[in-house]
Amino acid sequence: MKVILYTDEYKKRWDEFITTQCDGSFHHLIGWKSILEDVFHYKSYYLMAIDDGGQIRGVLPLCLMKDIFQRRFLISIPFLNYAGIFALDEVSEFTLLSKAIAIAKELNVQYLQIKQLAKRFDNLKGTDTHVAMFLKLNQSAENVWQNSLKAKTRNQVRKSQKYGLNVLFSKDYFDQFYDIYTTNMRRLGTPVLPRKYFSGILDIFPINTDILTIWKEKKAIAGMFLFKYKNCISDPWAASLWEYNKYCPNNLMYWEAIQYGCNNGFEFFDMGRSTINTGTFNFKKQWGAVPLMLDYQYYLNKTKEMPLVDAVNNKYVPAIRIWKKIPLRLTNAIGPKLVKYLPEY
Repeated sequence: MKVILYTDEYKKRWDEFITTQCDGSFHHLIGWKSILEDVFHYKSYYLMAIDDGGQIRGVLPLCLMKDIFQRRFLISIPFLNYAGIFALDEVSEFTLLSKAIAIAKELNVQYLQIKQLAKRFDNLKGTDTHVAMFLKLNQSAENVWQNSLKAKTRNQVRKSQKYGLNVLFSKDYFDQFYDIYTTNMRRLGTPVLPRKYFSGILDIFPINTDILTIWKEKKAIAGMFLFKYKNCISDPWAASLWEYNKYCPNNLMYWEAIQYGCNNGFEFFDMGRSTINTGTFNFKKQWGAVPLMLDYQYYLNKTKEMPLVDAVNNKYVPAIRIWKKIPLRLTNAIGPKLVKYLPEY
């Protein structure tokens, strides 16, 4: 077994390996490498474990990030919830992890972070505050409606439907989605990802992406960016305009996404990352989604403590309060330039 760095001659074989294995995730596809390099100019280290017969046995995508103080971090991978080591056996896992640690030492990074979905390595430190919320789609929307949704959730969907909101699935409304997303992120006090990042995803993965928007007459009031891969549909980014909350657009949006998933043969809806026992966690739980642990694990190289990435005990609270007060046009200008320096994003 040996570990080599990805080169373009392996492009087809890399994606075939991910696609043909049932546990291979959308986040592991090689297209993310070009997006991260093009938009953020990160140096990437996409590792492959190769057996003696030349077959790929495992992969690990890594990107080198720097913060505003030029401290270095090796992340697998930025801005996505999980994309850690994906391998067919423990030998391949160990070989990839050993190589990643060697690179972390060579690059003199603060830490190596590997984002795993329900997969913990005993020799790494890790956090246990984040989960991915998965809803089993139960073959039909009617089954989900009757057996998964709480009564309160069904009532909120009905309430939203009575307001006559319109539902549109189309990437033609990317601009509307991005405007809603940036407005909502500023309200939350969080810098936004660049427009170019989202448009790059749409360009690289045209078959696997879609945009769902909710409209009040001629005004888009909620939007969801959708991934579709294998048996799973997911919404890594969803937002609504606060002033329209009385119409319950979020409830209608999630119900429409669930129906879309059921009607198109998907088995699961990945509702994204949440911190346990927060408002977002409880919102997703009311749809019948169940938590699956996100194991954010670290090899601490220069630092002695794991970073605190916690919606409840957040060291960035003072910065968040300030960000909320900055005019939207400035946060939209500054945020996309700032996020590339935030390894804990």
